[in-house]
Amino acid sequence: HSFKTELEALHHKVRVISNPTRIGLTHSKVVGTHGVTSPVIVFAEPHCVFNRFWLEPLLERMMMVPDTTVLLPMIDVIRLPYKQESLNTSQLYAQAGMNMGGFHLNTLMFDWENLRTRNSTYQEPDPFPSPAMP
Repeated sequence: HSFKTELEALHHKVRVISNPTRIGLTHSKVVGTHGVTSPVIVFAEPHCVFNRFWLEPLLERMMMVPDTTVLLPMIDVIRLPYKQESLNTSQLYAQAGMNMGGFHLNTLMFDWENLRTRNSTYQEPDPFPSPAMP
């Protein structure tokens, strides 16, 4: 089932670009940037569920930082097993830990590191740098 029509019906500015063959996530995002005229591009992974008004705070923060800055919102954890019929939000979602992504240089394996271990002066809800984007 293709969700292209359903997604594009959300707003006249939404475009869905499909690749004729599987080329991988990263390459697909690069292809998706071609021909974009908007100052903001949002890539949404298929496993992410967005709450109402999630974008506005992110856009507000974007207006305060240099154009070369990449912003990533904190993503809450969806508890497993995920069941559509049990949409009680307090039971379904858990707040994500304050972690930042990074790579172990000897193995190049991605891992999460506790933010407060790396930066003991961090104050919520300030943004924080992360050396890797998950």
